[in-house]
Amino acid sequence: MGVELSVVTYGFEETMAVIDRALRAQADLTPAWRGIVAQFEGEQEEVFEASGAYGGRPRWRALSDRYRKRKQRLFGDMPILVARGDLAQSLTDSNWPTAVRWIERDSLVIGSLAVVGKKGRMFNLGLLHAVGAGNLPKREAIRPTREQDEAWADIIMKHLFVED
Repeated sequence: MGVELSVVTYGFEETMAVIDRALRAQADLTPAWRGIVAQFEGEQEEVFEASGAYGGRPRWRALSDRYRKRKQRLFGDMPILVARGDLAQSLTDSNWPTAVRWIERDSLVIGSLAVVGKKGRMFNLGLLHAVGAGNLPKREAIRPTREQDEAWADIIMKHLFVED
């Protein structure tokens, strides 16, 4: 007398289909990167509108009286980190000439090539404000939050595991 053994699996094909799709999707994250860029730019609009104080970020330090008066004279009523608007535009509009959006299948770079200064002494505005210098206090134009990190992770997860 022999023993007969049988194994039945439920959902195996569906599970393998999800895994297969995720493997294919991870080979090209371009759609997810585009979603992250859109989220980033929308959030940056709010950050500039709130002088930094958006999504748990701290408000950017106020301008010194001396610089505020000079800026008013040169540029009118412009908010902090905005004089001509190049930095803000480059962080809120992918099509702006100094916007950096390098999207590859497996990598994404977001930044700004907005500069200030004269030939021979030019500085990247985003970096200059991110680290501060001399009398210029640190004012981070780009400061991802935990919530933003989670939003980006959700965008990637949807790309990997949700049918288009």
